[in-house]
Formats: sequence, structure tokens, C-alpha cells
Amino acid sequence: MHWTDRALDYALELRDKRVVAYTLMRKAMIATESGNPAQGLGIANSALEYKGALTPRLRAVILRQRSYSNATLGEVIASARDSDEAVIEAVAGENQGELDRAPYCTPTYAAMEAGGSWVNAA
Repeated sequence: MHWTDRALDYALELRDKRVVAYTLMRKAMIATESGNPAQGLGIANSALEYKGALTPRLRAVILRQRSYSNATLGEVIASARDSDEAVIEAVAGENQGELDRAPYCTPTYAAMEAGGSWVNAA
């Protein structure tokens, strides 16, 4: 988390909304995986506050993380909704034409991660 906090400081200093949002998603992942999914959910929600500045793939990875946090909290319906939205955004990302920090976020990746959220919710 230390290095992710440093990355966030730099992104904020540069006022790069996309990097801020991506870094917040990484912080949400760390928080959730460290046993604090409520904090992870809050951080993922903060990342989505930059929604208008984000590419579809970035929205997809943030929604994927929010789905995982919701699943960990036992919020199955919210997790499913976020997973579905992540796949939709990943499909849109196939044609986005913009570079971002989430070129790995394909529709297949988003669907696979949705499965991971379902396993986590069980």
C-alpha cells in the first residue's frame, strides 16, 4: 500500500484523472484483499467519481474491483450488477482507440473476473 499511496500522490500532483482513478482501483484491491472490503468498496466508489474522464476499459477494471469488494461483503446482487457493467464496458473498450493503463481488460478478462467474484461470494 505504501508504494500505491506514493503513486496516488504523484497522480494527484499531475492532476491526471485517469491515473488517479486507476491508482484508487489498485488501492481498493489491496484493501479488499487485506481483509477490509468495506474500505475497498469506498475507494472503488471514489475511483468511479472520475467516470467522465475514464476510458471504457478503465471503467471496466474499476467496476470489476467494486464487484469483488461487494462479493466479499456478501452483496451478491450489487456484485453481479457491477460484473455485468464491467463486461459491457470492456466490450466498448474494444473500440475505444485511446491508450490507458488497462489494455488487458478485454471482454474475456472481465467475464473471467466476474466468475472470480461469484466464487468469492459463495
